[in-house]
Amino acid sequence: MKSITLFLTGSLLWGCSIDGLDPGTGNAGDKAPETQEGRFNAFLKQEMTGIYFWADQTRQKAGSVALDTNSQGYFDALKYAGDAWSRLDGGAFEDELAGVDDGSDSGFGWIATIWTLGASSTIEAKINHVYPGSPADEAGLQRGDMITRVDGSALSDANLSKLFNTRTAITVQTRKKNKTESTLTLTPREFDVTPIANETIIESGGKKIGYMFYTSFVYKNSQSLDDLSAAFTRFKQAGVEEFILDLRYNGGGYLSAAIRLSSLLAPGKNVEQQDVLIYKTWNEEYQQQFAGNAVERFDNQLPASARLELPRLWVLTSSNTASASEIVISGLAPYMDVITIGDKTTGKNAGGSIFVFPDDKSKGVYLITMEYTNSNGKSVAGGIPRTYGYNAATYYADTTALGDPRDAFIAIALEKIAGTRSGSGQTSEDATIRAEGGRAGRLIMNDRP
Repeated sequence: MKSITLFLTGSLLWGCSIDGLDPGTGNAGDKAPETQEGRFNAFLKQEMTGIYFWADQTRQKAGSVALDTNSQGYFDALKYAGDAWSRLDGGAFEDELAGVDDGSDSGFGWIATIWTLGASSTIEAKINHVYPGSPADEAGLQRGDMITRVDGSALSDANLSKLFNTRTAITVQTRKKNKTESTLTLTPREFDVTPIANETIIESGGKKIGYMFYTSFVYKNSQSLDDLSAAFTRFKQAGVEEFILDLRYNGGGYLSAAIRLSSLLAPGKNVEQQDVLIYKTWNEEYQQQFAGNAVERFDNQLPASARLELPRLWVLTSSNTASASEIVISGLAPYMDVITIGDKTTGKNAGGSIFVFPDDKSKGVYLITMEYTNSNGKSVAGGIPRTYGYNAATYYADTTALGDPRDAFIAIALEKIAGTRSGSGQTSEDATIRAEGGRAGRLIMNDRP
């Protein structure tokens, strides 16, 4: 029985490995490639005519594309036209793969929102979170700080990518909440990713309301999953009556972490019955091989002392909320009331894996290998609509700490929980958020009205 480690992530992937998976079969009769690029293309062909979700379409095109074609061109020629997620490495897989098992990452260690300031078209990067022990943390950067320049130049579409690169040092000009400006030089490196960035209990309207800011669905040799259970045990022992899950900047991660989190949040009877969280669909060839792995269910082995078993869940979202995050939201929706606050999610209804080139482990390809629906057969394609929106100008000006009741998104949840808010505070049309980066250097685009 072949097996594959499934990884679900949003705009840009972060590392995943395969386990005992055949690369699939290519077309017969190809001349053995003589160059390294040709051998890499042969490797791409094997994977894209095998486990790739749209392998049937790829097989129809593979015979007409020469193996000595430029690798990006070869990949683009074989890729299914409707596939927005699969991609070549861009030279970064070695760094990304290094952090799979231990929950580390490479980069500067910030998650930032990029804002275009109205008619002036000035661009600023507002830091939403800094990972402890990362280069950004050691430089003294904090949530709410603004980045205004990079390498001496004002931020622009041409240089924004520098803010989330994993290989080159940069110099940034920053502005703190008190308007103090500084110039800092940061060198990207590996650092530890702490998925539970904040857990707190907010007392509001006579209720105890749990809040968790969850940065990514990390699988850290099971330790991160155990940490989730421990956190929810503390919430339950404290008598939490409502729960706010902050997934605004969470672009995905391991399916195993999504199952754990969903099982801690779902109603007790659904967990005990091991009801269906999602159905998975592979390509026609692999659907038969993975038939025993086509359904993911709630985990009833988790202790009851860690399960909240609340009737509803409040989730903070943005268009960067993707994949494993969307599995939690859509997977829970058939069993409980899930209210989303913020913006429509990414809409990534698929999962995939990184396939590493044996001749050069710094090269590889991320391929979509499956699609999923929830237990009602509903897909997240197109994004999960928000229940309540937010005011973009308020969001831009908000410099509150994680878990602070005054946070623009949390405040909406608290008012709705208390039943004191009318209307939805909808976002203006020119203030939509879209994902623009990967894990630790994640950028979220936003326009200030």
